[in-house]
This record gives sequence, structure tokens and C-alpha cells, in this order.
Amino acid sequence: MNSQKIDYDKISQTYDRRYEHNALSQIAEELKKKLNIKENSSLLDVGCGTAYWLNFFANETSYLFGADLSLGMLRKASERNKHIKLVQASAGFLPFKPNSIDSIFCINALHFFDTDNFIIECSKLLKLNGNIILVVLDLQNPESTWYAYDYFEGIKEFDYNRFNSVENIVSKLKKNNFIDIRTKIVQVVEDIFNNEEVFKDPFLSKMESSTLAWLTDEEYADGLNKIKQTVSETIKRKEKITFTKKFHFVLISAQS
Repeated sequence: MNSQKIDYDKISQTYDRRYEHNALSQIAEELKKKLNIKENSSLLDVGCGTAYWLNFFANETSYLFGADLSLGMLRKASERNKHIKLVQASAGFLPFKPNSIDSIFCINALHFFDTDNFIIECSKLLKLNGNIILVVLDLQNPESTWYAYDYFEGIKEFDYNRFNSVENIVSKLKKNNFIDIRTKIVQVVEDIFNNEEVFKDPFLSKMESSTLAWLTDEEYADGLNKIKQTVSETIKRKEKITFTKKFHFVLISAQS
């Protein structure tokens, strides 16, 4: 695996292509329902990326804030909505006043953070009875599967080490005195590809998947060649091979 961090400044140029494949609309709907934003509510997205999620609230409040470490992502966020107030910051040190934010959310980015520090920071920034919403990939779900784990060496162990279990996240929230903690499977993403259809999967691209982005070019090429060889041999036998990807996204909500 590549010891260097992912270059999200570079990835930012094509990052939003993932939403063309799947807009994750069920996550967006549940997010709006859970947050119930009022006209003057302050809303902070940590690991905001290109502000895809923040933009769903553009017509509901003027107090939208986004934090991300990548300047490239923040530039794309500004292009999407110039009214969002953006800061370059780490999840464990957010430049906001204590007890100043009504709601904080983090969508599919928690695995990049020091979770303990992030939750502590949220507990400081949120107002009394403020909301925290976390949407995470639940790899512990027994139905979760990804064909890439069979072809790219080391990535399954890598993912299982960096993605916190839902139970672990809930435990950390309780430890920091969050209340009314609830969990819900908010969206199931399932894609099935037969034979060479797999090469149309956008998440097979190193630029679209944060897991594959950690591979060196040589490791990535080796895994891709294994898939090509498997498909070629299957077609020669006039058979069909199925490549399945099924992920469960869990929404965790709590109050300060």
C-alpha cells in the first residue's frame, strides 16, 4: 500500500462523477429529515469535499459552513455554491467558537479522521441540544461485499482497519455525553456486473475509490490485470462471471 496520503487536490477534479453513477438520494432525504434545519440554523459539514451535501440546504439557511483539508476540494465547493463559508481545517481542530453550531454532519468521511478527537471537538462546538449526524459505511454487515477485495492485495484488511464499526462509534458518542443516539441503515448500494461490464464500474477507477487510491500504481495495475485475465478466461470458456458490490450505509444521529 502507498504510504503517502491521497492527493485529494488532484482527485477533486473528477470527484463528483461518483454522484452521476449514484446520487445517494436516500441519504440526502434522511439527512434533511433528521436535521430539520430552520431559517437561522448554523450547519457545519466536516470533510465537506465539494459541498455536495451542504448544497441540499442552500435554500433553507444562510449559515452553511464546510471544513476540509483539501484546497482542491474547497475550490470545487466554492464553485458549486459561493455562499457557503469554507475553511481549510482538520476534523480534530475546527476553528469555530464553543457552543456556536446548531448541527454538525459528516458523510462518508469519518474513516479519514481521528474519530475520538473529532467527536470531542463536536461536543465542544455544538449548542445545547445540538445535532450530530454521521453517515458511515458498515463493513461489519454480513451482507456487505466488494469484488475488488478478491483482486487487489491488502485492501480488505486496509478497509476493515480504517472503518470504525457502528458499535464503536456509538460507544464514543456515549463516552462524550451525547444522548438520544440512534442508528439506521439509510441506503444500500448494490451493483452487479457480468464479465467485461465490470470495467464500466466507476469505483474500479483509482481516481474514484479512496481505497484503490491508496495503492501504488504497480499494485493497482496488478489487481486490474487479474480482473482482466479472469474475464478473458471466462469468456473463452463461454461462461459468465458476476462481480458484486453491496454496501450498507448507516446513519448515526445524536444530541449534545
